[in-house]
Amino acid sequence: MHDIDRGANPTAMRLAALAALRHAQGEDSSETEAPGDRGGLVRASSDPERRPGKPAKGAKSASQEAAASAPERPVGVYAAVEAALKRSRVEFLARLREYRGKLDCEAFKAAGADGLGRSLDEAQFVAHRIAGVGKTLGFAELGDHARQAEAAISAYKLESTADLRHTAILRVCKLVRQIEATCAEHEGCQV
Repeated sequence: MHDIDRGANPTAMRLAALAALRHAQGEDSSETEAPGDRGGLVRASSDPERRPGKPAKGAKSASQEAAASAPERPVGVYAAVEAALKRSRVEFLARLREYRGKLDCEAFKAAGADGLGRSLDEAQFVAHRIAGVGKTLGFAELGDHARQAEAAISAYKLESTADLRHTAILRVCKLVRQIEATCAEHEGCQV
């Protein structure tokens, strides 16, 4: 567990809260707010000295506004992080294709209670790997399905009841369908 998860680092907590706030403000600022000169958001008509026909303090030209409305390209450290995330996503998608090959929903359904052991171990390993990085790399729904499959398999391994076996198989099959849906949306992961 990270320090921020335990609340041990107040600076990290403040930075995370500020980032979340900026993100939320960025989504809500479509019509009533305009970018300020310090990166914060201010009301478009908040300057009491501004009169019709008089440009606002720090007003930008049309070319500056166009440049400001264009999506920013990451620079410096952020560009390196973006590039690393992009490489990681490509590698993850390639591995996802391999993971899909290891999971056969029909084989799980057809196997008896005795024949599930090794295949469920493999499915749990795959679910664990996907759950570990899925959300981090932007595949939130896939990560959720993987966590649910991993938890269902763990529960079945602990109690080995017919209901838990059925639930584990259903969760693995849902994970398989989500892998297929994710792969259908991205190049390099066609199964």
